[in-house]
Amino acid sequence: MRIPSKYSNGNHTITVKETANNSNVTTLPAITVTISNALPPKGNVENPASGATLSGSYNVKGWFLDGAGVSKVEVLVDGVLAGQAIYGDARADVKSAFPDYNNGNAGFHYTLDTTKYSNGSHTITVKETASNSNVTTLPAITVTISNGSPPKGNVENPSSGAMLSGNYNVKGWFLDGAGVSKIEVLVDGVLAGQAIYGDARADVKTVFPDYNNGNAGFHYTLDTTKYSNGNHTITVKETANNSNVTTLPAITVTISNALPPKGNVENPASGATLSGSYNVTGWFLDGAGVSKIEVLIDGAVAGQAIYGDARVDVKSAFPDYSNGNAGFHYTLDTTRFDNGTHVVSIREINNHNNVTTLPAVMILISN
Repeated sequence: MRIPSKYSNGNHTITVKETANNSNVTTLPAITVTISNALPPKGNVENPASGATLSGSYNVKGWFLDGAGVSKVEVLVDGVLAGQAIYGDARADVKSAFPDYNNGNAGFHYTLDTTKYSNGSHTITVKETASNSNVTTLPAITVTISNGSPPKGNVENPSSGAMLSGNYNVKGWFLDGAGVSKIEVLVDGVLAGQAIYGDARADVKTVFPDYNNGNAGFHYTLDTTKYSNGNHTITVKETANNSNVTTLPAITVTISNALPPKGNVENPASGATLSGSYNVTGWFLDGAGVSKIEVLIDGAVAGQAIYGDARVDVKSAFPDYSNGNAGFHYTLDTTRFDNGTHVVSIREINNHNNVTTLPAVMILISN
């Protein structure tokens, strides 16, 4: 027999009484039964209160009692499951208020990340599932979520697919309602350096007035010569004042730097004594290409060397330059100069008009 749960647990009597059409009443013998129902579920959400304003990580908490036993407590935002609360927090006060349940650990808590939701009005609902699978949902609570305006930014230079060389100015802008702590530039996922933040950007402020930030620009001078020629990724990572990190999409670029100039004066050696016509020789390599090589005596141009002598040994030592004709020679007429100590210098001008001067060699002219 199913007995309504309107009656307390314990012994009760059930009696059937009949009234006839002539108003005579007949009562059948009473039946003694025992009513035993699980105590009904009940609970309360203590935080947040209705109308509260939430931001960041917020601790939703309260308590729940169920005579059938609590299987799980879930937190829903706008009717959608946010996560499962931790149940079992000590609540001696709840046990004192409802001793029949004999449960001193009826508390629950759940850390709600409000940044996952848009600013504005939302409902928070707590739903309990009992051990017998019955579900009880507490009344919804209306709250307001108010977090700082979300981070957003853009890398304007370089653009994807750009070719970079030398010192390149990486720049763009970043906005974060929580405030920008730092902006870092990474190459291939490895930190290259920290950008300078605070460049004036009235255009960004106009487009995003809610942030009220007219100095949202950043720039960073990237030395591309530190990286190999070829494809690389550039990533910009922002850390807000609340320590949240936002990484903008990576940009693929090609680094293409000419191999740096290098060379050597082989003759004369430092301290040599020269006379008559002397053959100044050596070699020079430059990824940008050698335009001309000049020989200077005491800082003044004596003449232009002939460049292009075969130097297989130099090519073997520096194969990246792919130049087997890196030698130069110049016939120096020492009789044009006074006897005594002089300085011989070799100066190279490449196809980009960049100038490289090799270390000077001290010589003695004796004619």
